[in-house]
Amino acid sequence: MNWFSETSYSRYKAQYQQTSGSITCWLAVLICFLIALEIAIFGFVPGIENPETALAISWSLLIAAWILMLFSFVSGFAYDIQQSTIR
Repeated sequence: MNWFSETSYSRYKAQYQQTSGSITCWLAVLICFLIALEIAIFGFVPGIENPETALAISWSLLIAAWILMLFSFVSGFAYDIQQSTIR
């Protein structure tokens, strides 16, 4: 009996890729945004005492969240185009 057949592995791999692909980018956006929001509200960055540096980190995280959000939209459009050409 073969417990690890190629078909079950490829089915699992495709299902995992779809699930993780749809969640990963939005989760990264949410994490960046929440950390930047925490820095903006409380002004606390562990190990950093300079407020200018904390502000720079906050803006950097907001820009990273914005770029990741744009990337997730582009990825969604690419996925939809790929699915429409397969059918």
